[in-house]
Amino acid sequence: MAQEREEQISFWSPMASARRIDFAHSMNDRVYLAIWEFEINTDFRAQFEETYGSDGAWARLFRQSGEYRGTKLIRDLTRPGRYLIFDYWTSREAFHRFKQGHSAEYANLDQQCERLTDHEAMVGEFEQFPAAPDL
Repeated sequence: MAQEREEQISFWSPMASARRIDFAHSMNDRVYLAIWEFEINTDFRAQFEETYGSDGAWARLFRQSGEYRGTKLIRDLTRPGRYLIFDYWTSREAFHRFKQGHSAEYANLDQQCERLTDHEAMVGEFEQFPAAPDL
């Protein structure tokens, strides 16, 4: 099961996308990854995808930090309305430092987005090991 999960994550690797996420300078560097799960009201699908996508409001907020590396929005094909969001940072500390330093902006945007989602949960905080070759 763990092997399947690793392969699934690798399949969705940002390195495979046309618009590459700006990873750490060295291929040997590790990257912090916060993974979120959302269940949305499908009436707000387009708004949700725009707001939470790689160029959406959350990404624009996070880009205020030089330690933010990008966001990937993943839609579940078997459960309509379910999404995973992968937020990439240089480190766990960088992510939490940003949240503390921008707590008012973060809370404001979170409140604005509440109507788009029915459920939100942090899946976990992960460390991505050196990037694999392009898929």
